Amino acid sequence: MMEYLKRSALQILPEEWAYYIPLNIKAPEKYIFNQMKDGVVFCLFLNAIQPQCIDVRYVNIPKTDPMKMPLTKVQVCENFLLVLSTAQSLGISTIQYNLDHFVDPLKSYESVKDLMLHLIDAHVDKLINFNKFPELIRLQKSNEDDKTLENGSIGH
Repeated sequence: MMEYLKRSALQILPEEWAYYIPLNIKAPEKYIFNQMKDGVVFCLFLNAIQPQCIDVRYVNIPKTDPMKMPLTKVQVCENFLLVLSTAQSLGISTIQYNLDHFVDPLKSYESVKDLMLHLIDAHVDKLINFNKFPELIRLQKSNEDDKTLENGSIGH
């Protein structure tokens, strides 16, 4: 996933996005969170799920090093509003997310982590489903029935 994100994003992104891509997955968790907490990486990830669903010109990006001069709370809210509305337009449920949670230092870590897991799950369901790959029926668990298969995705 990260390789796809890097390949597709690097071809079209302006220079100021260099802080975000490539996402250093071997870095400490705090560093990765700092790359994700302002919503920019989520915009790129949604564009990986559905190409060009977000016009990157509307994403607030720090003009300098984000660690030295981060986005304001309003800019972070605008980014996450863009992320949540785009995710919803792609059929991903976003009702459990509140914009305030993304700017509140006490809640933002959990919200960012939960949203990323939710988007990854939606992307995997889109890529790997029984409609596209009927042979996956062999992986059906004993507690899954035909109703699970009818929705076109692998049960979790």
